[in-house]
Amino acid sequence: MTVEEYEWILSLDLDGEQDAGRLLEAARPEDSPGHGLFDWDAEKAANAHWLDVARGHIRYVTYRYIPGEKRVTRLAGVEYVKNPLIPHHESGYLRVSVIATERDTALAALANELREVQGRVTRTRLIAAKLGLADECEAGLREILGSQKRSRKAG
Repeated sequence: MTVEEYEWILSLDLDGEQDAGRLLEAARPEDSPGHGLFDWDAEKAANAHWLDVARGHIRYVTYRYIPGEKRVTRLAGVEYVKNPLIPHHESGYLRVSVIATERDTALAALANELREVQGRVTRTRLIAAKLGLADECEAGLREILGSQKRSRKAG
């Protein structure tokens, strides 16, 4: 992203609020400073969206199928993880139950998940610092980790 594009995004801010739909519409004209931020080829954009939906179905949902029933029940859970054996920019997933017996692959998959958590924690800390809530953030993170430990002991 260029400085011009970044400043353009900030210029669309309405009293501290930003909206993805407003940003998209403002970027639509070819002479808009933000036009280059988007791929305007409808077929490519639709395909990218459908791939994101497919990834979501793979990564975040477990389904339960009961033979004889005409429906599949959607449950919260994780069935697949990003394949840690391929480059990050490539798409591919491995079933958790399969890699659970392959220690090196399982450790690599866990490392990927922990990197994602670290990224979220870093972002949360940056936001908290800008809000003047760094102490509250750290207390919240300690509470999350503490409740996870208590939950594992109870289980």
